[in-house]
Amino acid sequence: MLAALVLTSFVIAIPACSTPRMELYEGARPAQIQGDWDDVIASAKLAAGRSEMAVMGVSEPSESVIVIRLRTTLDRDGELRVERDEGGRLTADAAIGRFGDERAERRILAAFARRMEQLHRVEVAPAD
Repeated sequence: MLAALVLTSFVIAIPACSTPRMELYEGARPAQIQGDWDDVIASAKLAAGRSEMAVMGVSEPSESVIVIRLRTTLDRDGELRVERDEGGRLTADAAIGRFGDERAERRILAAFARRMEQLHRVEVAPAD
């Protein structure tokens, strides 16, 4: 009886230990992002963590471009590039690895777009 209880508890706990399925951005690239320019860096940092990447640096080559340098858990370099046009619309694209990694790129774009949308026109950042 005790063995059955332990086995049942183990089988029930296994799904709780699995890693969450990560969303992939499915739209056209570069991605059209809804959000506020002031939230780009914070959103990129959160998106990087959710995508198993780290932010290695941020640069602003112009007033309308932010480039976030990334490194994956597999030690591949990449970047998330966000641009703002004259109308204030944002576009973002990612490049991961020397030869590209479509899945990783779409993963960070999805996480970034989601967080930017959550922060759009709010005063206090909601918990994710």
